[in-house]
Amino acid sequence: MYKVYKNAFSLSPDLEKYIISKAGQGDPIFNNRDGEDKDNDNKRIQYDFKSSNSITKHINSKLQGIIENFGYKGTVNDPVILKSYPYCKRQRLHRDYDLLRNINKSEYPHGIIVGVSNNCRFIVSPDGLSRKYVHFDKGDVVIFRGDTIHAGSEYYTENIRMHAYVDTKSHDRIKNETFYV
Repeated sequence: MYKVYKNAFSLSPDLEKYIISKAGQGDPIFNNRDGEDKDNDNKRIQYDFKSSNSITKHINSKLQGIIENFGYKGTVNDPVILKSYPYCKRQRLHRDYDLLRNINKSEYPHGIIVGVSNNCRFIVSPDGLSRKYVHFDKGDVVIFRGDTIHAGSEYYTENIRMHAYVDTKSHDRIKNETFYV
C-alpha cells in the first residue's frame, strides 16, 4: 500500500546541491537480489544525515509537514540519502517493519521516499512474488505502509533519493533492520 504525491517536496537549489554533494559520502547498503552478500555490487550508497545538523532538522520538518498535510500519523525519523550508481542491482524484496499485527490502521508506521533525481523507481509486491515498478520524479514523494513488500530498483544511470521512516508509538522499529520476504 503506497501513494505517490507529485511535486510535494520543493527542493531549493541550495538544498539540492547539498544533498548531491553528500550522496556519495555514505556507505554501501544491501542491493543483493538473492540475499547473498557476495552479490552486493556496492553501487547503492546510503548517507545518514547527522541529527544535530540544521539541514537535517529542516528536512525532517518539511517531511513532517508533508505527512501531516496528507493525513498520516507518526514522527519522521532517520532521514538518509540514497545514491544508486549506474548498473546498480535491484534490492531483494523486504519490509522495513516487522509484520504489523493487531494495530489500528490509523497507527501504522510508514516509509517515505523523496525523488532528488528524475526517473526514480520503487518496486512494490503485493504477494512477495510479482513486482510492480512505481515511477516518480524530482520533488515527488512516495509514502508506503511499513509492512509493504518492496525493493529499491535497479538503475542504469545515477539516481538520488531521500528515504525516512514515519514511526508511530504503537510499533517499535528496529533501526537499520529489514525483513526479507
